[in-house]
Amino acid sequence: MADKIYHPMKRYAIWFLYPAFLMACNDHRSNDRPAVKDTAITTISSVEKHVPTAIYTGPRYEIIQSTLAAKGTFRLDTYTGDVCQLQADENKSEVWHKLRRIPTLLQGVDSTMDGRPNYHLFLSTIAMRFTYLINVNTGATWQLVEDQQTKEDCFSPLFER
Repeated sequence: MADKIYHPMKRYAIWFLYPAFLMACNDHRSNDRPAVKDTAITTISSVEKHVPTAIYTGPRYEIIQSTLAAKGTFRLDTYTGDVCQLQADENKSEVWHKLRRIPTLLQGVDSTMDGRPNYHLFLSTIAMRFTYLINVNTGATWQLVEDQQTKEDCFSPLFER
């Protein structure tokens, strides 16, 4: 029964300790804030200093393979847009054959940025003729076609209407 008796002095002790507790919490939080803020500022400024040198955003070379045909195996230089197709030579050895890319007639459409990926190769799962090379900076696009004279695959530019 003695445990259930409420003593009035306990109430005053709590009211006395409560403001002291709040002040201690505020002092603790205000001391932490500048340190966190200084750290955040230092981090941001150090990131800003290093951004110009951190241009690399992906691999320079990629091998892309079609699910439709073995002849749809390509090596892409993402920096220059050079595409090679895996082919068999006269000795039945596999070699990379560089595909010709017909240049666009529009000046500035095929611009690149040094030291970073500029091209992406898209292969459709429907048909090989839906293979596209795109300049990711400008949107210039080429489609894989067969040259009617040489019967070799090449990339022909697609133009917007």
